[in-house]
Amino acid sequence: MLRNSSNIDIAIDALKQSFQEENFYKPNIAGYVIDSFAYALELISEIGTDVSISDQENRGEPSFIECQDGEFCGYNNLEGERCGFGILKESKGAYYAGEWKLNMRMGLGIGFSESRQKYAGQWHTNKKEGIGIEIQNDGTIYSGQWKNGKKHGIGSLFFPNGECLNTRFENDNICDCNGVLYLQDQSFVQGKMTSKGPTGLCSHTFRNGIIQKEYWEDGKLVRNL
Repeated sequence: MLRNSSNIDIAIDALKQSFQEENFYKPNIAGYVIDSFAYALELISEIGTDVSISDQENRGEPSFIECQDGEFCGYNNLEGERCGFGILKESKGAYYAGEWKLNMRMGLGIGFSESRQKYAGQWHTNKKEGIGIEIQNDGTIYSGQWKNGKKHGIGSLFFPNGECLNTRFENDNICDCNGVLYLQDQSFVQGKMTSKGPTGLCSHTFRNGIIQKEYWEDGKLVRNL
């Protein structure tokens, strides 16, 4: 792993499981597809090769089409709708490679925004929905649940400084609810989390097992209790 995190491993394994079950693929094929996306996001260092092309459904030759929203290479049904696997390069520079249904991003895919943010995971009606991993421009990684294109549900934020926050999100924002903040010194703080970090009475567990009650405000330690 290029990023040593068990939570990212769990998120990738969950994607493999859901992708296999929802699309009736064999486990080795589902694992290969997810590993390919994870490799593109630099979350893993290599792709497993235990997959045979003969296992995959033969859907015929894909087509290349210049369209109103950019250039599309992939499969289309008899009505001309994008379906199956396809790659779209949008006119403004964004990319999407993954599954399509009813002419929409639907299923599993990897997307690069115009600002070069990266996302790999599940999509529904052109929006991030389900389980996915996003790498933001500042190096922050979000791994967790999505709904209607926004972080929504249980998730983890991995910060460039090595800290990690596990909590619940709602409409892209951190809920005012309990969570865990893992610090650089490998200790962790449990308590109410906000967008700025721990707030209120918290429990701080150190590497030696000592637990200290502390009062935090907007992500900063105010005093020990």
